[in-house]
Amino acid sequence: MLCIDKISSIAYKLLDVCFSSIKHVFIEESKRIKGQS
Repeated sequence: MLCIDKISSIAYKLLDVCFSSIKHVFIEESKRIKGQS
């Protein structure tokens, strides 16, 4: 049980990091696209 909790908490942190970096890239890209037009 404890092992599963550790794994899920690590997975959640990784997911959070991935999501925020994807969001950052998306925001940067949309800024770049808006700047071009």
